[in-house]
Amino acid sequence: MIPFYAISRFYVYHIIKTPVMYTYFTTMKAVQRKLKWPGMIGTTALLAMLLSSCLKHTDNTVQAPTSNLAVIDVSPNAPALDFYIDGSQINASSIVYGGGLNYFNLYAGTRHAVFYQTGTSTKLAADTITLNANLAYTLLLSNVITAPDLTLLADSVSAPPGGSCTVRFVNASPDAGAADFGLKGKSILASNIAYRKASSFKAVQLTISTDTLQVYKTGTSTVLATIPASLQVGGVYTIYLYGFASQTGTEALAGSIMENTYYY
Repeated sequence: MIPFYAISRFYVYHIIKTPVMYTYFTTMKAVQRKLKWPGMIGTTALLAMLLSSCLKHTDNTVQAPTSNLAVIDVSPNAPALDFYIDGSQINASSIVYGGGLNYFNLYAGTRHAVFYQTGTSTKLAADTITLNANLAYTLLLSNVITAPDLTLLADSVSAPPGGSCTVRFVNASPDAGAADFGLKGKSILASNIAYRKASSFKAVQLTISTDTLQVYKTGTSTVLATIPASLQVGGVYTIYLYGFASQTGTEALAGSIMENTYYY
């Protein structure tokens, strides 16, 4: 059985605004800056502890290196899904479009990831992924389920600079073309991000009550998605563009926020 310290569904909220859908993903547990534990464990040490907390260790055993993995389903026409690692089912309940799995702890190294239609042996997407020890990752399922794309993203769990949060942008829309991302009426934070690519994490100071996140068609003022900046100082976030520019309804372009972690 694969050890893990946390597993849950994403908390998903849909606000339909034709043609843009806004979704909010929540993932890793908040991390306290000032820990009330003997010895004051730093955040790097805390991550290492979280990654290994479910592994048995005695004087006669060697502790195996571990990683953290989150899973997000943004394949618009995928049925309900089950997710497996090396033949072991990870999800406790079905994964649906716009949902996924919180970070869970698993052994580092080369692992085989598979999505099945829930409750069946019908394999819909599979890939071999390589996870380095003491790092966090997100596995993204995108595109139509008949031609699925699996993208492994390396995540940041570093604390943002004082008074700011950090954000990155991921383009998970197969037909929207390259995209820019920034604050409405202010700076562009990421430019020319192609499908299945991600920007680096960047520190941002927000006027939370007024700032709005926007995704643009690269090099233009054409808005692909508008997302209220539901971000807080100390948070580490990923902003997603997904769905299809050519579709309407639930398969239309969507803008999403995933909270990778939070320091307070």
